Amino acid sequence: IAYTPEMLSWEAGPKPYDGVWAPYWYDNVHRSTGFEKQPARVSQPPRHLTELHEKADYYYQKLLPFSFTP
Repeated sequence: IAYTPEMLSWEAGPKPYDGVWAPYWYDNVHRSTGFEKQPARVSQPPRHLTELHEKADYYYQKLLPFSFTP
């Protein structure tokens, strides 16, 4: 899928392709009209997931410079 700026915003409300689960899962999505920066949450993963978290964070940090920031 080729990128276009129109991908970054949309009309609020339900969509015909949402599926039967939309009324239960999509409340925030239906109110949204675009992407917003979310507040950072500081938390630690459970100890048994520390190694997985460190491996995933390595890739997250590499991709972060390419994230969209308005």
